[in-house]
Amino acid sequence: MSLFKPFYKTLERLDNIGYNDKKLTKHLQKATHYLLTCEKKVMEEFCTQMRFTIRDAYTFLALESLITQYPEQAQQISHYIDSAEYHQHKNNHVLFKNVKRTKGETLQTALQRYLTVCKQLELNLDNYLILKNKTTLAKIRQAEKKYHYKIPPLLENLLIHYGAFNLIGDCYPSSIYLSEITDIKGLANGVIDDWGADLGFAWFEEEWIKYLNSHYFLFGSRYLDDNTRIYYYFSKEGNKIGSTYFDQDDTDSYKHFVGLVFDEIDTFYTLDQLLSQEIDGTIQAIRKGYLK
Repeated sequence: MSLFKPFYKTLERLDNIGYNDKKLTKHLQKATHYLLTCEKKVMEEFCTQMRFTIRDAYTFLALESLITQYPEQAQQISHYIDSAEYHQHKNNHVLFKNVKRTKGETLQTALQRYLTVCKQLELNLDNYLILKNKTTLAKIRQAEKKYHYKIPPLLENLLIHYGAFNLIGDCYPSSIYLSEITDIKGLANGVIDDWGADLGFAWFEEEWIKYLNSHYFLFGSRYLDDNTRIYYYFSKEGNKIGSTYFDQDDTDSYKHFVGLVFDEIDTFYTLDQLLSQEIDGTIQAIRKGYLK
């Protein structure tokens, strides 16, 4: 019988302790002791007696953090967490399946994955998913006529049937904010309003600002930290959807906007590609925040 197996059974069987519970540290230390001693009988006895553990794979990542906590045993711990057996067991765990983005993922499947991870980590969905008001086709056509743009079909469908939404929110890292139809703005003005200042746009030619506001429209963003965002925009014709990383303290962040003015940007996405990628970024941020 593999020395790994009793420990794996412990991971699967033990229940009802949150990731920051005091019992977590206590029982991890005990589990680590038996893991490091490699005494088969002791481990089996430990597994038999234990009736609790950290649900949803908290143990995996806590175990992986033990190298920094127990540097003198780093080699022994590495022996376990580098093993094919350990990784197979970990990768087959339902939570780790859900934090992985699959090729060709759609917005819908990414959102479902996000919701599943939140539920598994027992996060309050009232805080982590805020649905905004749905719109109507008539309101979309009214906005299109007023601002002279065409909403991309998939974005139109999202706003009508589901509404815009926020993920995480309250300016936590990797929060996603999608705009309602009434909040969609010209790209330059949208970024300026977000910061409440002209920033580097003050140095742009007036015609550049006009071009950005009349040819590209901001419909959402991902908040990274107090200085950085990722902005989502679509073209006037509705046939291009793009994004750009923006750091208010980095002059290079304006190159993308200048590139749009001079038609030098050729990387665009479908709505599924962009938002599934961004939602995955939010999922990874949750994993790092809650699964250390």
